[in-house]
Amino acid sequence: MFQVNAPSTFEIINFTANDAGKMIRQNGGTTFKTSIHIEGSLITNMDEAVFRTDSNTSEITMTNTCYSNVGQKWCNFDHVSESNNVEF
Repeated sequence: MFQVNAPSTFEIINFTANDAGKMIRQNGGTTFKTSIHIEGSLITNMDEAVFRTDSNTSEITMTNTCYSNVGQKWCNFDHVSESNNVEF
């Protein structure tokens, strides 16, 4: 659905995502830092993940979001902050 091609802060607020490979992908093979913030969204039926990156410095914060059937959820990294999310 979204691809990040440069160092950035990317916010997704009150968004509905359904039926995709990944909701967000950082350009493959890149190592720049990207900060992703997802809030108040509904995410369903991702084949692979909500966010995939090859960078060990990228980070994601997800709050007040409902999700189901999202594959691995976070693919290839550990910088994750979550609060008030509901898996259904």
